[in-house]
Amino acid sequence: MRGLPSVRVRRSVGRALGVAVAVAFALMISGCGDLPVQESEIETSLPQKTAPIVVGETSREAVRQLLGTPWIASDYWRFDLFRMTDKDVSLQVLLFVIPFGASRDDVHGYVLVSYDESGRVAAYGSGVTHGENLATRLPMEGEGGLLLMVGDRGFAVESFSHTPSALIPAARRDEYLRTLESGEDCTVLVGCVQERCSNALVVDGGEARALPGVLLRVHREPTGGIEVLTQSWLAPLTLPPGRHRLEIPPKALTTLKASAELSCAAGDLLFAAIEIESGDASQAWKHLKAQEHGSIDVSVQMPEAFREQPLLIWRDGQWLVPQELGR
Repeated sequence: MRGLPSVRVRRSVGRALGVAVAVAFALMISGCGDLPVQESEIETSLPQKTAPIVVGETSREAVRQLLGTPWIASDYWRFDLFRMTDKDVSLQVLLFVIPFGASRDDVHGYVLVSYDESGRVAAYGSGVTHGENLATRLPMEGEGGLLLMVGDRGFAVESFSHTPSALIPAARRDEYLRTLESGEDCTVLVGCVQERCSNALVVDGGEARALPGVLLRVHREPTGGIEVLTQSWLAPLTLPPGRHRLEIPPKALTTLKASAELSCAAGDLLFAAIEIESGDASQAWKHLKAQEHGSIDVSVQMPEAFREQPLLIWRDGQWLVPQELGR
């Protein structure tokens, strides 16, 4: 019985220490925060930079004098894309005074300008993205990717990967496809029949390409929720006449793989529809992989799911269609 008081004392001391540690930790957490060191001015300066541009009046030369050398440009597609770069730098501080880390986010400002046949501005738009890779942290306001539609030209930046892409809507897409009928190559439009899509495609055993992909944007609601916005698109493959093989390469963490054979002649237009389905989740432990099944269906008729999908013309530094006429 003599031992009981001492045990109670030790428990009381343990509880007190536990409470003290919990309180101290709570105070530390509540005292954590970001201390801005450098804040980008791109978001506030963009409207001032584009203010002199007048639709129907400003020439392409004047736009370039105003905004500098375009990041992407094409006379054939009649657009310029300008990019400005800056950084946000902040310190993570403890108890508001003790620094324990730092973060640096690239800030990109984009201005997309389309021109009419006379070289005057037909339309323009602008937007800002924050961060290069958001995969390790929760997207914040303004970090959820970007989609600019300016007339029949578009530009997108995906959330998380921040992959940039230029695109055209369905009507302009079909107008372009009609010009290929007399060409020496064949064209295969690859896309997905639902919002889930493969981000890797191998053609004839070559290196995997980041196609066709899906535009993923994450938007933080004013109420605190997060909305995920997706947009499927078509990726054009220009191939020499003959037999070809399309393949979704296997991944380390999923069972997804699919392939298809096709044959085409000069001027042909084919469609390759990718469909991905989830398998039995209860079987994942057996293979240590997520159960996914895929298929690639090649046809000469446009699938209904492709009717309104835009067409990629440039992606992550590579033109998928001729940048200029005759190239």
